[in-house]
Amino acid sequence: MEMDKSTKQIRNNLAERFWKAGSRSSFLLFLLLATAVFFEAAWLVYLTPTEADLIHYECYGLTFWLGSHGASLLPPANCAFLFSPSSQPAVSQPALHMLPLEYPPLTILPFSLPLLVPLPYYSLAFALLMTLVAALIFWLLVHSGARQAAPIFLLYLVLGAAGVAQERFDLLPAACTLICLLAAERERWKTAYVALALGTLLKFYPLAMLPALFLAEQHTWLEAQGYTSAPGLWFAQIWRSVRHWRWRNCLLFVALVIGVTGGFALLNYQEAVVSPLSYFLQRPLQVEAPVSSVIWLGSHFGAPYSINFGYGSLNLESRLLGLISPVDTLLSLAGILAVLWSQWRGRIDFTQAMVELVCILITTGKVFSPQYLIWLLPLLAYLYARGKTNRVWMLCWAVISLLTNFIYIFYYSRLTNPQTDPQVLATLPGFFTVVALRNALLVCTTLVFLAGWWGVRQLPAHHTSGEAHSVNFVTACKKR
Repeated sequence: MEMDKSTKQIRNNLAERFWKAGSRSSFLLFLLLATAVFFEAAWLVYLTPTEADLIHYECYGLTFWLGSHGASLLPPANCAFLFSPSSQPAVSQPALHMLPLEYPPLTILPFSLPLLVPLPYYSLAFALLMTLVAALIFWLLVHSGARQAAPIFLLYLVLGAAGVAQERFDLLPAACTLICLLAAERERWKTAYVALALGTLLKFYPLAMLPALFLAEQHTWLEAQGYTSAPGLWFAQIWRSVRHWRWRNCLLFVALVIGVTGGFALLNYQEAVVSPLSYFLQRPLQVEAPVSSVIWLGSHFGAPYSINFGYGSLNLESRLLGLISPVDTLLSLAGILAVLWSQWRGRIDFTQAMVELVCILITTGKVFSPQYLIWLLPLLAYLYARGKTNRVWMLCWAVISLLTNFIYIFYYSRLTNPQTDPQVLATLPGFFTVVALRNALLVCTTLVFLAGWWGVRQLPAHHTSGEAHSVNFVTACKKR
């Protein structure tokens, strides 16, 4: 009998080693394939550098370091968006004064790094730089304690953003938000706030995560100090907990954002502060945004729309926008507040809050593009690898990613001239139908997670106080 038990144990050990070896081999094979795909894509970007955003990045870098004269080093059409023919002599500026029109000023750094190589290789250098950032995210996920997240991230990146990942800089703020999350789970709050500040200085969207990070820090701090609930109304409990909050790290975030932006504002206040904000607020509704599907549906009930090109994208105009835009803004604010309230009440943890905040920003935004999926993918992969959501919800995101890639590859490949693209888009069969299908799935997937239906929001049975807090936040009010 003892012999049988020992034999069975040996067999189990051998089987376990076999599957571990197989898993390790599969992991390495997947990594090699992904690396090959990324480097091949980088080479294709070099061979066909036609992406408008990539051309704009090069113009921003050159004109910042060389002034208006830097635009003359490229074909005239490349930097035409910076100058209008009638105003070109008047806007001539010296070096270190011209900043990106639609991005926070710190983006000039990633736009400038590829300038270290000869100009003909700018697109290749930028693509390789983004490949290195993708590798950094992969490395962070491998060493995050949730190893399964790394291949999931690469898989979803290929499914949803393979066409734009190396041509846009969105992997950089995505890496910053992931570092913020990993640092917060390990209670390295200063690192978390600094990473989030860097992400905000590259893109505006990480700013929405600041309240969630702040709540996570206060919850951990009060719990560590031994505060428990006191009887009374909930708003009285909240007031008692507020008196014990720590503000130092949040003030560090504010100081970094204001300090860096202020430094660039000394060079050019208009382009460092006013231009990115006005661009963000005034940008019209892009044709792929979820709200655009409502406009398209409205056209079947007597509310026609028109398509035009502006702000670097194809946009919709309709009389329904005056009604729909305020509602969309209110839904965005309500969604953010609902996420923070759920986190406050201990129904979700910081990881889930970050994922849901990005989902809401994408769903209620005025623009949608494959690059916006990049914001979500590292957090999404980590969420699933930690067992905090289920497989069905992840499959929904796989379908969303595939539809997004399909739209980008099979429709946008036919749009080659901004002057004629609005007319061409109107004739493409099935474009708005496929976009509406993708958007409906996107909205439903976001709503299901926000409401916590069908077990999509899960908390592991055992978790440390640094990575998840299922205890009601308002129970931390009165010291023992």
